[in-house]
Amino acid sequence: MKRSWLFLAFGTAFLVLKLVNLAPQVSDENLYFYAAQLVANGVVPYRDFFFQHPPTQILLLAFLIKLFGFRLFAFKLVHVLVTLGSAFLLYRLTGSKRGAMGLFASLFFLSSSVIFTATDFAVGVHEATFFLILSWYLLGKRPKLAGLALFLGLTIRMYILPAGLGLVAYAFWRGNRRGTTHFLLYSLVPFALFNLVLLGLFGEGFLTPVWRYHFLKPTVEIRQQAFTDFFRNEKFLLLFSAASAFILLRRAVAGRWIFPPAPARLSGDVHLGLAAAFGLAAQFIFLSRLPTVFLIYFVTVIPFLAVLASLTLAVFLPARSRKVAYLFVVLVFGLNALSYEKNMAGKYAFGALDDIVADVRTVTGARETIFGAYLVTPAVALYSDRSITDHEVDTNTQRFMTGLLSAETSTRLATGSGVFLQSVVFDEGTGAVRNVDPFVDPGILVESCRPYRMYPVDQDFGFNRLVLWKCS
Repeated sequence: MKRSWLFLAFGTAFLVLKLVNLAPQVSDENLYFYAAQLVANGVVPYRDFFFQHPPTQILLLAFLIKLFGFRLFAFKLVHVLVTLGSAFLLYRLTGSKRGAMGLFASLFFLSSSVIFTATDFAVGVHEATFFLILSWYLLGKRPKLAGLALFLGLTIRMYILPAGLGLVAYAFWRGNRRGTTHFLLYSLVPFALFNLVLLGLFGEGFLTPVWRYHFLKPTVEIRQQAFTDFFRNEKFLLLFSAASAFILLRRAVAGRWIFPPAPARLSGDVHLGLAAAFGLAAQFIFLSRLPTVFLIYFVTVIPFLAVLASLTLAVFLPARSRKVAYLFVVLVFGLNALSYEKNMAGKYAFGALDDIVADVRTVTGARETIFGAYLVTPAVALYSDRSITDHEVDTNTQRFMTGLLSAETSTRLATGSGVFLQSVVFDEGTGAVRNVDPFVDPGILVESCRPYRMYPVDQDFGFNRLVLWKCS
């Protein structure tokens, strides 16, 4: 009972911390918010606009728009509550008769630096990870429902699939042949049918952005930085997870249960740790092979690390030291919460939004459209009640690099809009401008548009100015 109250207390602290820092962000989330607004207005993804993921996330957000209109609070609350739901599933998965393990796993998950930071952004990974954990929770007793849970997660973000296959591989190794068959039938078959239906409806408009695009993406510098940041910021979680993995491996060698099936005599704690190791290994190998990796992708490995780390403190640690483990886990949560509040909270806040929205409303008519950098333009469009030209909301640099959006098209859209919003790196000393996004032909832009205002950007987003051009 005391553990339940502790979980509730720290879950509430997490929720309050996220709500007090709720604000518009310079983020991909703006693209998803605007896409949901389009869907709510009857515009169809894949047919009417480029969208690079399965549609479930924006369908959910569109439903919220139908109920409440565009409300940032409602949009941001969804993935925070889903994250708390994931923590609760871990609490139940590792709790019950396992003593403190459930509390430790849930707190390790919530206190992760990745979770604290990533829950500032509504980018779909939180909902997909929730269904991944739900499928794990159900796999042992309800494999059909577990398969359906993974299927739902895949319709939000497909990159949870390796972890799901890792979990089912362990269940197969454990000897649960019937359960794994049901799991695969109820997850992969519906997912294949889901994709075939969308392919039949939208053809290349679905196939290229949702599937081909991710294989065309080139490697960018953010990939190495994401891994570096992950290893630097998750030291405690990785340390205790590695200790658990080492102990499990040593016991496997000593007990000669390397080869399947796993001996039935193994305790439930060991089986849980081994399942976490299988899921973690599969997902981490997948991430290491991706050409482009962002820090938010590591949300998908945190549940497995949290379970392994909790196994170290709640099971493998000598009984006389476990009271100290409580204090340590609470201390980790507190330190990471303070670090988040000091260093990350508000870091990506869109400080110039009100000024840009006011200017856009001043210089454009209600029927004029806007176009520009995808991290900020969708938010400006939503708050200024303007539409994005030709629904071309995703102007990610990678679309240019893969040839799916040309400079000619971007230039035509920019100069044909009421205003064009461009992010740039501006050199104060020389006045030189570089790293413009989205890229357009500068000669045509100067001939067709005039710079209206430049907005300073204090945070490090890869650009330090936003330039608003007045065009048609």
